[in-house]
Amino acid sequence: MQLPAEYQVVNVRSAGRYVYLTLGGVHSSEVASTLRHAEIQVPEKERYPLPEGYFYQDDIIGLSVFTEAGRYLGKITEIMETGGNDVYVATGMGETYDIPALASAIKDIDLAQQRMVLFPIPGWIE
Repeated sequence: MQLPAEYQVVNVRSAGRYVYLTLGGVHSSEVASTLRHAEIQVPEKERYPLPEGYFYQDDIIGLSVFTEAGRYLGKITEIMETGGNDVYVATGMGETYDIPALASAIKDIDLAQQRMVLFPIPGWIE
């Protein structure tokens, strides 16, 4: 288990679905390999602003989920990365709902109100 550490990002390069970082203080491939697959946390005030309609995962976790008719389904407790689209897991009221992170399923995400509203999809959520 890697202990939390703070590094300055010196350079960023992307290649396809991969992002490569050059971190200050990491001067050997041996040290770099210990950081492979490590979780990266960026202070909120230093985050890159996302375009309209895009959200950081930690902005989504904890949102209250409602149907368009106003029925409360629960809170987003997890985000599953499926390789295609992400799936938001809402848990509450004794049920668990898997919500595809797609514009066709999600009508609105309001971070100020901490809520997500779903489009009605017949047979999905009654």
